[in-house]
Amino acid sequence: MPRKPGTPATVTGRVLAILDALGAGDPAGLSLAEISRRAELPLSTTFRLVQELLAGRMLARDEHRRYRIGPRLRELAG
Repeated sequence: MPRKPGTPATVTGRVLAILDALGAGDPAGLSLAEISRRAELPLSTTFRLVQELLAGRMLARDEHRRYRIGPRLRELAG
């Protein structure tokens, strides 16, 4: 299946698009669908990458299934 125009070609580019979406998002966090839309990625790709970022503590998810920048990424940035 061909990529949509504007969709990053590499995994790194897709992860950066997700992080950019979260960085420019609502402080209360974003839903998976909101991240997918802002990053211009398919929902399935967004889900897979977000799960990996959660496992690495780069993202965090609250009880309302909203995502935000996680503790490990904040540690690395600090």
